Amino acid sequence: MKLRILLLVCIFLAQSLISAAQQVLAEISAETAAIDEPFSVVFTLRNLKTKKLYVPDFGTLNQLSPPSQSMSNTNVNGRITSEYAFIYTLSASRAGTYTIPAAYAVENGKKIYSKTLQIRISGSRKPGSAAPQPAEKERPAAAQNEAGPEMYLVVESSHDKVYLGQPVEISYCLYATGAGIYSFFNKDIQPPQNALVKLKKRMDEKKFEQASYRGKRMQKLVLLKFIVQPVEVGTLKIPASMLGVQFEPDKPADQSEPQDLMSMFFGGLWDDKQPLRRVLKGNSLSLPVLSLPGTGIPEGFKGAIGTYSFSASMPDADVKEGRSIAYTLKVKGQGNINLVSELPLKLPAGWEVFGPQLHRNVDDSTTIPAGEIDFVYSLIPRKQGPVYIEPQRFVFFDPEKAAYQVLYTDSIKLNVLAPDTQNVVEDIQTSAAEKRKNLPGLTLPVLFGILVSLAAAAGLLWLILRIRRQRQHKITRTGRAEFRAKIVALRQLPQEEACRELEKWLVLWAKERMGINDVYTNADLRRRFLEQGLDEQRTTLWLELWKASVDARYAPAKAADVQQWIEKAIQLSDY
Repeated sequence: MKLRILLLVCIFLAQSLISAAQQVLAEISAETAAIDEPFSVVFTLRNLKTKKLYVPDFGTLNQLSPPSQSMSNTNVNGRITSEYAFIYTLSASRAGTYTIPAAYAVENGKKIYSKTLQIRISGSRKPGSAAPQPAEKERPAAAQNEAGPEMYLVVESSHDKVYLGQPVEISYCLYATGAGIYSFFNKDIQPPQNALVKLKKRMDEKKFEQASYRGKRMQKLVLLKFIVQPVEVGTLKIPASMLGVQFEPDKPADQSEPQDLMSMFFGGLWDDKQPLRRVLKGNSLSLPVLSLPGTGIPEGFKGAIGTYSFSASMPDADVKEGRSIAYTLKVKGQGNINLVSELPLKLPAGWEVFGPQLHRNVDDSTTIPAGEIDFVYSLIPRKQGPVYIEPQRFVFFDPEKAAYQVLYTDSIKLNVLAPDTQNVVEDIQTSAAEKRKNLPGLTLPVLFGILVSLAAAAGLLWLILRIRRQRQHKITRTGRAEFRAKIVALRQLPQEEACRELEKWLVLWAKERMGINDVYTNADLRRRFLEQGLDEQRTTLWLELWKASVDARYAPAKAADVQQWIEKAIQLSDY
């Protein structure tokens, strides 16, 4: 029994010695230091097979040089201890208490951590000592890259100020002085706030370009680009971001092969060109967001912001009565052109209009989206003679001129010719004669039976569609109460917020009650509502409220009547 107990104690002690022998140690050269005074942090791998150390981010501490490495082996009473050390030289630019997180190594799939370290930096430099000089001044020019390049994370904007709804480009860039391989970790990129954000470019390709920053020639790498449209008047805020950067200098050609046996077998142990890791903190931006002028808004303004041109065209100057002809309105320019989806159209009386069909050709790769949109209408004249299509108008806000602009197309003269009546009659007669020849056994009773069958089928189809439409828009008493409660709750909100919520409520009502999901891009909402069975009065009311809420989005001064709009919207909730 005693022998078993002694054996268990020996096994326990052996396991304790083994586990204690495999360690990651952390030491610091001093508990306190002055500003810019160098101090050393040593991480040691003790009795570990791996020689790879996962070093923590040093945060705002400055790493003055790449880590140096050392290796040692000791034999005490037959017990061999091997140690592999990484020595970092650091300094701090500000006073305070700094915590250095634990480093770790992976041995047999298990992580072994060191302890954390702390150092207190006093508020003044040590008497009689000067601030350490940059490494490139202490070393020859050929070794400047060993201290690492200068690196900055910079957030840039294409505009100094923006108007509500105006697109602006926000870029996240890396400026650096060194040539080598850059990789990234711990990405914490903060997107802009209070804005519609569309990603334009990712961190996919590492293509540097020459640029100037802080009066120096540097390499510039665009990491991310966003197209941003502010949705609130006030300030567009871009918070400061964090980015971890690892830099590996280009290896000289004469060091591509080992020079002797020592470097062949032990070069990896003594190589001090380890990757340099830094955590960069970028700048923050605050751009003033101005409201569009609330007075002098021209009729027909739909929220277009930028610089544009406007034109109209037809493929021919002659068209026969009853035949369709294409009429194209082209909007070309740059700005929030992707949001341009509706144009008012004025035509002579008695014309049938179909469309428009939208053809977009917009380039998002430019600083501000630019391109053109064609609104193609199909027109059918019903009256012969010369006719003039009056100039059409397009209204937008020009942020460069800080004023609304109205563009007009040229008037187009069109000759409406007489249709080919004689040929049409002959074709009809010929067609009827051929049909009679092809149907020799078709008697009057048979024709009557066919007509009755067709009428019955049409009636059945009409009934099915009517029942389906009624089911589609059937809503319970609870559903009406929910819609009503949501709109009544808007009475308690401030004016601008109430306008935004009213716009969302109208979108939800059109989607849930009418099955219309494209209210922002549909060019003929009146026709869609009427096709879905909504009466003329409620259709007009919805369109009136929709125009008022959209106008208030770009001109907040119009939000003063929002309480009246909410009372009108309650009528829609009962449908």
